[in-house]
Amino acid sequence: MSLNEDHSGLLAECERSARIVQVALGAMALGSVAFGLGVYAAGDRLGLAEDTAKVIASAFLIAASLDALVLYGWERMFGPRTPDKTSS
Repeated sequence: MSLNEDHSGLLAECERSARIVQVALGAMALGSVAFGLGVYAAGDRLGLAEDTAKVIASAFLIAASLDALVLYGWERMFGPRTPDKTSS
């Protein structure tokens, strides 16, 4: 196995790991939105006062926004990698 093959294998593993993190952050953001809207819509059936349901829903929506922000930052920092052409 040559050094370039090792490098490309490592690069593929890094890309796979980055994709897993992106999917996890996206799922957390979508889950937070769903829970926030669910609490807001079903607050009375859950026995929550309207103000309490709004606060809980807002907290979930803020968490979803922060997850999306982290996902954006992650993509900017660890975006698609290209093999290094200088080490031939």
